[in-house]
Amino acid sequence: MNERYKIGEAKFFLAKMSESVHDREAFRYYLSAFLNAARSVTKYAREESKTKGRQEWYDETIAGNVVLSYASQTAVRHRFADWPGPKDPIGSSQRYSEDLIGLSQRYIEELEKFVRRGMEEGILSG
Repeated sequence: MNERYKIGEAKFFLAKMSESVHDREAFRYYLSAFLNAARSVTKYAREESKTKGRQEWYDETIAGNVVLSYASQTAVRHRFADWPGPKDPIGSSQRYSEDLIGLSQRYIEELEKFVRRGMEEGILSG
């Protein structure tokens, strides 16, 4: 359906995130756009799987993937600890060991594998 298009859109915003790491406001806008595009991939896949009577495949595949299952249940907040101003402008109470760009890249990689597998099994049109 539209999964590959949305992956391309997410990659575009990930590149913009990388370019704007020193501009807090721009980074937050690009992060929001990235998350919307990336999460749309699984939403389109869920609808397509359901339409084809393969909802169980979707549920099992997402549940069996740590990255995709976590991303589907988690609100992401980014700490801008290195910038001047309030220590926690958006309310996060944790520091994460992996940087957000790296996590976002991993999310894209897992989405690509997920869509490829769905296409190979004839469930997703991509």
